Amino acid sequence: MKKSTIFTKLLHYIKDREFWKYTLQFLALLLVLYLFSLFSMGITSPVFTYAVF
Repeated sequence: MKKSTIFTKLLHYIKDREFWKYTLQFLALLLVLYLFSLFSMGITSPVFTYAVF
């Protein structure tokens, strides 16, 4: 009986629009932070240059 109540609560949260709104906002924020970190690694100036030769 306890498993069925857990299952119904889980279904209730999955069907909730507010749950999806906050979940998608959180995932979008993580994606933006990930892309920003990738972009910042790409634009850093290189330490080693060929002007030494």
